[in-house]
Order: sequence, then C-alpha cells, then structure tokens
Amino acid sequence: MEAVGLSEVGDVVLNTLMAQMDAESSNKDKMRSIKYDPVMNPENPSTTTCLSGWTSSFTERLFGTRAEKSRVTFEEDVVVLDDAMSQEQSLGSRTNFCSALLEELKESKLLDKLKPAKTTGERQSDALMDLLAKQGIVDSMQEPSLYQQSSVTNKSNIRGDNSIFVSREYRQGPNQHEFQTRHPLLHALIATISATIQQQVESHNQKPESTNATFCLDWNKTSVQVATYPGDGTSGYPRHCDRGQDSCKFEKSKNVQQETSASPSQRLLTAIYYLVEDDWDADLDGGALRVFHDGDEDGDFTDIVPRQNRLVVFRSDCVEHQVLPSLRRSRTAITIWFYGTVKIESKMDSIATNGPFIDLPPPLPILSSDVACRVSTIFVSMASYRDSETRPTLDAMFATANHPNRIYCGIVMQLKDGESYDEGIWHQVESFPRPQQIRYLRLHARDAMGPCYARGLAQTLWRGEDYVLQIDAHMRFRPNWDVYLIQQCQKMIEQIRSDKVMLTTYPLGYTLPNNIPKNETRGTYLVPWKFDDQGMLRQCGRVVKRNDKSFLPHKHYLYAGGFNFAPSRVIRDVPYDTMGLPHLFFGEELSMAIRLFTHGYELYAPMETVCYHLWSRGHRPTTSPTQDTPVQLQQRSTSQKRVMQQLLGESSVVGVPMGLGNDGTAAAFAERLKVDFANKILLQGCENGELKDADFALGATTASPLYQESVEAKIAALDSKAKALVASFLSGISY
Repeated sequence: MEAVGLSEVGDVVLNTLMAQMDAESSNKDKMRSIKYDPVMNPENPSTTTCLSGWTSSFTERLFGTRAEKSRVTFEEDVVVLDDAMSQEQSLGSRTNFCSALLEELKESKLLDKLKPAKTTGERQSDALMDLLAKQGIVDSMQEPSLYQQSSVTNKSNIRGDNSIFVSREYRQGPNQHEFQTRHPLLHALIATISATIQQQVESHNQKPESTNATFCLDWNKTSVQVATYPGDGTSGYPRHCDRGQDSCKFEKSKNVQQETSASPSQRLLTAIYYLVEDDWDADLDGGALRVFHDGDEDGDFTDIVPRQNRLVVFRSDCVEHQVLPSLRRSRTAITIWFYGTVKIESKMDSIATNGPFIDLPPPLPILSSDVACRVSTIFVSMASYRDSETRPTLDAMFATANHPNRIYCGIVMQLKDGESYDEGIWHQVESFPRPQQIRYLRLHARDAMGPCYARGLAQTLWRGEDYVLQIDAHMRFRPNWDVYLIQQCQKMIEQIRSDKVMLTTYPLGYTLPNNIPKNETRGTYLVPWKFDDQGMLRQCGRVVKRNDKSFLPHKHYLYAGGFNFAPSRVIRDVPYDTMGLPHLFFGEELSMAIRLFTHGYELYAPMETVCYHLWSRGHRPTTSPTQDTPVQLQQRSTSQKRVMQQLLGESSVVGVPMGLGNDGTAAAFAERLKVDFANKILLQGCENGELKDADFALGATTASPLYQESVEAKIAALDSKAKALVASFLSGISY
C-alpha cells in the first residue's frame, strides 16, 4: 500500500470515525427506554432532603455572579461545604456516612471495576488510531510509534486515576430499583446533591432582579463518576476545564454569553464529594484540588484539601483546576456533573425599578485582568436626599460591574418619616438583593445639613475596602466600570510613584427612565466657569476629543463631588468636613479641590465616560434657599466664608483638621487653575486647564471671553422658567 500521511487521510477518515461513534451512541440511546423531562429530576424524589449546610451565599456564587463578569476568583466561583452529608442519612448501625459509603462501594465490588481513566481527547485519539490501523494506514507510515503511544497498555495517560461512570441507564432506567437497593448510600448522595442543585436553580431563576442569566438543567445528562488516585506521588490530573479546552477562556464572547435556551446542554456544574480517611493530612497525603483564579498561565490559585465528607462545587464552564498527586495513600472521590444551558438576557432589560435599561453604551476598555482587579474591593459612598433614583442607581452599578461581589455601598438616606413616597424609596433600598453588601444610615429629611454633612456620614460606613468611589444617588454606569477605574488609578500611581491620585470629573447626563447617550462615551474635563453672585467660583465639564494614542487620564485641578474614585486612604487623609460646612452647596467641590491639592493629591479626568448623571432634579423634592430658616442661612454664609479662607490660604485654616495640608499652597493652586480668587477674575487660559483648544470636542476659544459669549453665559441671563427647560441638557456640561 502506498504510504499515506495523516494530512491526506483528512475528512474521509474523521467522518468515518465520527459516523461509527455516532452509531454506537445511537444504539446506546435506544437501549434506554425511559426519557425524562429535562426540567424534572428523576434522581430527586419528593422525599429527598437538601444539603443542610447550603446557604444563599453559595447560590449567589454559582449562579448570581458568573454571568455578570469575566474573571474567576476562588471566593466568587467555588463552593466548599464541609460535613456535607448528615449522619442521619447513614443506614443501619453505620453512623459515619462517608465511611459507610466507602464500605458500600467496596462490598458491591464497584471499586474493583475501576479502569485507567482517559480524557475525551485521548479516547477520540485512540479510536482514530485504531481505525487507521485497521485500514493499514498506520503500518505504512514512517512513524509507527505514533500508534504504539496511543495504545491502552503502553501509553501514559494524561489522567492518573482509575475510574468508572455509573451509567444513567443503571441509575434511572427500568432497573433503577436494583441500583437503589445495592447502592442506597450512593443513591442518597446523588439524590441529595441533585435536590439541592435543583432547588437552588429554581430559587435563582425566580429572582430576576439578582442576575441576567436563567439556568436550565437537563436531567437526562447528569453523569456520575467514581475515581481513585493511587498514592504513588505522581498520578494526578493536569490543569484543565471540565467542559473542554476552550470553555475556560474568559472572553465573554466565548463563554456563557453565547448560550441560548436552544443551545445543546453542556457540563454546567461540577460537584466533587471526597471519600477519604478522617485523618487525611494536607502535607503528608497531598491530593489537593488546585483551583486557578484566572486564565493566565501564571495566575494565582487556591488548593482545596480533600477532607472526609467535604463537597466542592464549581462551574464546569469557567473554573480551571488541577488534581495534585496523592502521596502515601489512595484518594477516592465521587464526581457528579450537571448539564444544562445558560440563557443570557440583556442586563439592562429587567434590573431598573423605574423602567427597562435600553441601548447601553459599549463596555469600558480594560486591559487583561490582573490580581489587583480581581481581589481589590471598592467602597461606594452615596448620599441620597429623598431620591427615587437611589435603587435604580444600585441596580445599574452592580449589574455593570465586572466583579460585583467586591463592591460594598454605604448610603445616607435622608427621608421624611411616614410619607408614602419616602417609605417607598426606603423599602426599595432595604430590599436590595445583596443585603450583605449594603450599609446605610437613615436620617429625617428635616435634619439634612447639605452634601458635606451627608457625604461625611457616608464615609463613616467605610470598612477598610481598598478603593472608594463617591457618587450621587442618580447615576448609570458603563460595563466594566470597576476594573477600568482600578486600572486607570494603578496606571497613574505607577506614573507619578505615589498613591495620592484621584479620578474625578462631571459625568455626561442621562434622562429618565434610562435614556443613556450610547454613542457619546468621551470623557469630560473640569475647568473654571464663572464667579456667582456670592463670589463663589463655578466650574463646568468640557467634552474631550478621543486620543487613540493614549488612554491615560488628563490632569486637572478641580473636583466633582458626584463622581470621584481614589485609593481609600483619601478618607483618612482628606475626609469630608462633616460639621464645619453646614448647608454648603456651591463651594463643597472647591473646598475639597484645594484641600486635596494641599495634601499632595493629583486629580485626573478619565478619557472615557465611566458613568452618567441625572442633571435634572425634577424627579425628586429638593431643598431651596428660599425655604431656609435664618439659622440655616447664617450657617451657609459661615461655610462660604470658610471656603474663601481656604482659597486665599489664610493661616487659620492651614495645618488644622479639615483644613489645608502642607504639601501645597493655596497660591500654587490658584496659579495652576489660572484664577485670581482675591479679585474674582478668570485669567488667560483657564478655560483649557492643562489642555489645548484642539483637545476639546467643540468650541475653540482662547480666554475668558468664553464665559461672556458662551452658551452657558447666555443661559445664565435667562429667567428661571427658561433655565428649567434647558437645565437637564447644559447643567454641568459644556462643549
């Protein structure tokens, strides 16, 4: 026969092989006379109890977060349940379920049937080589060792265990009574774990507000394997993913996002139950399950030690793991794979309380994930004054985060007691589905003392998280906002070699209910605008052109109270002045800007819009200066005078608590800002800050005439009714 290379065998051989394998599979299916409803679990009779130690947090790990993010962490994607099976589930005089089950497997001779395990790829390779040998192709090749290496007797398999699958036909078919009689404890284990999984999936799917994914299990495909790794110090199982080689690549386009209800069922959950002695030693016996936190070759990992009666559950489609060799004695475990599909709906379709999210802007660009982004926590500080957008803001924030389980929010709720409008707001926040991640203080609205007081109280809810994000209670977010902010912050820390950095600016606007300008994702840059009637400097944001050559933020010197992000040390270094600036509104941001500057902080405006702000106040009650009491008016005047003392650098406010620091001066701040605070004059170039005219999206002005001829100046001359009509469009944003 003429020599033939594998490349020339091509599709003919592969198609022949696949046809044979399909025929064998079809014959096996015909032997199974019972077909079960995919939504009904034949191994979960109504009398089966669930795992008593299972908690709602476990369900959240497996079902509530994976569809919302694209990175794996041990804390968020793996469940470890000790003492999984209660001793009451043992039979007869045997009181230790795990030991009794192991004895049952020995008595039934099931362990004697274990054979060297092979991966799917190895089985397909062996079948292919057998077919080639039968056709005489391999014998004519120049490399006869290729076939020898694939033989069962001569090949060193990738897997080092001996295993057997307990077939579904045996467990669920016409002779299932025989299985339950011969293996009552194995049946109890499978039924109990299956009942727990089924209950938790149903519970999850009934809470649409908790995630955007619906999980559909196919009970026709649940598979059970009994495996033993010999204690030879070498036999293990290299790093892999239970669904296959490509499923653990973390780009969302290759993961569960592609699945629909019509997709074929694949491995979705892996449950491993350990049958080891009660004195199993992590160091002396080994055999740990190594769970990798990410798809990187050198990523972090966590080793899970086999313990008697320990159950480990994780997502088959995204968790890479490795079985380390057992060292001095064999390690037996039972693995159950649950099959199904994940139907991903648009995140913005159902999470808002005031209506569906529509036309979400594209995700923020992020670099490949690193350890800091996967493990860092974010404290979100929020002050809410009778604001019905508080709950929708929470919904949007968690839904668009890459790592929602690492976000903690502290909210100061200022409400009127007993009023249905306010109590409705309170109920929405109090019933948020992540109660362990929400902290709040409730104050009566009459006791409100302005944003500085409320934001200062919110900072007291910080519990040591790594970063702090301060926002208003009426915001929407772009996907990946959490990772983007951390990475941008890290870049600037590396560049200036100091962690005294902050990202802050005025966000672009959205309108109710969720009208987000999806085609406008450019960032804004803060510049001085004008001095108001009280002599306080006002500021505005200018949209910056996108720079494809640089993704680093732009340095500026002004501060936005409704959006700022920094390492959490800023709460200690420059905390809000809770008591010193009552009833101050215009002046809050100036005070924080100069305090940050004089404490050595550098402020930056992101190149991308990270979130969107509701600039209109029509949806909520607000306070008005005309309603203030004489005491409140006096307090506001005193607060404004204190801010002016800071801006002028008076010695009485330098080096004191809640005052200016010693790492910069008020004079230097004014010089950088190009503003004369003493004479209330905007100087040449202030409208551009550190940038140039050409850097901005619209407008090309050069000096203070910007503020005399600008749209903002013309709006300022309008009456109050006209101002209200255009407020939502122009307030805080200048092109």
